[in-house]
Amino acid sequence: MATIVFRVDAATRIGIGHVMRCLTLAKKLLLAHNNIVFLCKQYHGNLIAYIAQQGFQVHALSAPKQPIDNIVDESLWLGCSYQEDANECLQVLTNYPNIDLLIVDHYSLDHHWQTLMKARCKKVMVIDDLANRQHQCELLLDQTLGRKAQDYQALVPKHCQLMLGEQYILLRDEFVQLRSKAQQQRVTVKHKNHIMLSMGGSDPDNITQKILKDLLLFKKSSPQLQLTIVVSSSYPFLKALQTLTKNQPWITLAINPQSMAEIMLGADIAIGSSGATAWERCCLGLPTITIISAANQQTIAEMLASAGAAINLGHYQQLSQEKLFQALQKLREDANYYLNMVEQSFACCDGLGATTAVQQIEVSL
Repeated sequence: MATIVFRVDAATRIGIGHVMRCLTLAKKLLLAHNNIVFLCKQYHGNLIAYIAQQGFQVHALSAPKQPIDNIVDESLWLGCSYQEDANECLQVLTNYPNIDLLIVDHYSLDHHWQTLMKARCKKVMVIDDLANRQHQCELLLDQTLGRKAQDYQALVPKHCQLMLGEQYILLRDEFVQLRSKAQQQRVTVKHKNHIMLSMGGSDPDNITQKILKDLLLFKKSSPQLQLTIVVSSSYPFLKALQTLTKNQPWITLAINPQSMAEIMLGADIAIGSSGATAWERCCLGLPTITIISAANQQTIAEMLASAGAAINLGHYQQLSQEKLFQALQKLREDANYYLNMVEQSFACCDGLGATTAVQQIEVSL
């Protein structure tokens, strides 16, 4: 039995995607009889209690010294120095004499932090999708569509084992379980009336309400339209959203839904950001109008659009109502265009990445 430690955070600004993909990997590693431990900072919007509810040991690190809610630069999301974070992590890990693998999924941590941590861990694994900073690690996983080894050639040691591309996309089992049903359903849909809107769990810039106001207008020319809006309880503008949707029977507000996969299966078109949910939509063949809510999503949005799996409308600050309406009309009225996007979405993600990743991790331990 190996001891594996995850260093990952969720916050209103960071979002929940990093924690969710780490939990997916952790559950697979637990099934392989490993001991799993999480280290997470007490940010506003953290998922520490949720991780514990999933049955994992989780140590709450101190809250950030500086608030990060309004910080766009992901390299500053730690809220303290990397030395302070490493020292606190090392202190906690004195309770675990033999750490076989440390898995870190954090845009604010690089080779400086990893080097300090290697004193207590036999191996370090990085989960990343930016390819923009140096790492000191034995394994690196980047699930970005089309990611190549040369993207990391100058960023990791020569001995680092790279797990790159769509074959390593980390998705929960619920998506794999509904994939065959989605494959049958997508090709028979005639009226694309059900839209799912999901701009990430926390949506700190309130893109959800901007798009909702556009869709309220679009509804006037499309009376059959149905809308499901997905947010988490950490969404800062929840009360205002509830007020906006209160007398709109065609809108369903899903807060912390039990099954995101079921919601995606029930939708015909998605409007969403290009974070972790982009791969969930692909696994279920859900045609998507994607909107970039943070700079770190640009590569994914462009790659999915290039693959024909999404329509990329660019950064939310430049979002055009006209282009949104055109994209919706194209998907709803052009059956061949819609079916091609369904096909390309399915091709981008088979949902088996977590199993593939765990097999390689197990070999390396």
